[in-house]
Amino acid sequence: MNIGVFLILNRGDSLEENLRLASEAGFEWADITYTHDGGSMMERSGLIPSVSLDGNPFETKKLFEKYGVHISTVCVHAPLLEPSSPARFGAAEIMKAIKDPRHSRWLEEAPLKGAS
Repeated sequence: MNIGVFLILNRGDSLEENLRLASEAGFEWADITYTHDGGSMMERSGLIPSVSLDGNPFETKKLFEKYGVHISTVCVHAPLLEPSSPARFGAAEIMKAIKDPRHSRWLEEAPLKGAS
């Protein structure tokens, strides 16, 4: 069984800093906990550990690999019955995460231990 971490070890730090902390704590698996649509000033400033659903998934995967951590899941949270709005994270972003084949590449080549 692989045990991973919900990758918000320090909410006020970047994804890379949270990956460093997870790696130092001995975790080999972590999820992409925060996601956002388009660009994010907070993410670019290193103030939240977020990944853009419009970004390059290979860059994200390389960052995880740099710290020896595998991606276990991609979390996309939203109120499902609420209409999408630029001011709210809604169903459209969830559908983007599910439908966009690039995001499945984050999880490729990360088999579960003992799986055949």
